[in-house]
Amino acid sequence: MTGRERGVVLFGVFNVLLIAGCVMVQTGPKALEKRVRAFWHARETGTYTFTYGGKQVDLYNAFLAEETRKQVTQQQYYGRINLKVTNPRIERIEYHTDGKRATVAIRFDTTFQIAKLKNIRISETWIVENGQWVLLDNPMHNPFRSGQ
Repeated sequence: MTGRERGVVLFGVFNVLLIAGCVMVQTGPKALEKRVRAFWHARETGTYTFTYGGKQVDLYNAFLAEETRKQVTQQQYYGRINLKVTNPRIERIEYHTDGKRATVAIRFDTTFQIAKLKNIRISETWIVENGQWVLLDNPMHNPFRSGQ
């Protein structure tokens, strides 16, 4: 192999590693935590269009899985999440073995009518879709529906 051929091969290997590294950065544990915090900050402030990663994004299109967006329109989704949350915090993140799915336990406070509710705990499923962590939500789920 000539020096030029070796250089071309090394350049190709370098590019593959660089691309793999970029994907890993966007889907690694720190990336998930950053996206979860951004999602819940938007919920807390009620600001669903904001700057993330140097780009203007909206919560619905940038943070929800395609499957979730197929179930509900943007307007419907924002209407369903209009409960004012305060003090959101990540309690725990459990990564599934494939590294492309995680269960995130969140705690937050809220006021519902006249009751102040503290330390509400919910569990969310986040998945990797198109190289980014997104929330796989079931917006039609009613946690208060009777099982009978």
